[in-house]
Amino acid sequence: MAKVIAVPPIPGVEDLLTLMAFLADSKSCSERLKELESVRSEINSLIERVGKADEIEALRTKADQAHEDAKNALAEASRKAAELISSAEETLGDARAKIDVERKNLSDERASHLQAMEQDKEILSIKASDLAAREENLSKKTAEVASQADAASKLAREADDKMTRLRNAGVL
Repeated sequence: MAKVIAVPPIPGVEDLLTLMAFLADSKSCSERLKELESVRSEINSLIERVGKADEIEALRTKADQAHEDAKNALAEASRKAAELISSAEETLGDARAKIDVERKNLSDERASHLQAMEQDKEILSIKASDLAAREENLSKKTAEVASQADAASKLAREADDKMTRLRNAGVL
């Protein structure tokens, strides 16, 4: 933005008579002239910062071109950023879809395993009941065999006793 430098009016000069009085006073004139020369040197230093007078238009054109290039670069960067954001959002959507599929697969697999475990529990429960019934049946049969063994042992003793009596009686 260009800096505007205004030259302040001469204090006390309002018309031709006051101007003539000012010009007649050499001290006031020389002070005012020094102020003007100081403003002029400031203006010249500002102009020198920008460039020589014959180069100002070229510098302005160059600055305008640099500004246009910067605008174009910014537009291109914005376009690329939009593409990257779009691509990232698409990739994120794909990743979320894959995660959802994997979660469903894991959930289905878990449900399948839980169902298999429940079936295994039922089978084990049935086998445990069957085993308990077999053990009870075996216990009864063992008790029955033991009872029969006792009865057979008793019969064998009785038969031994009868044989011994028959031998003693000389029958045998």
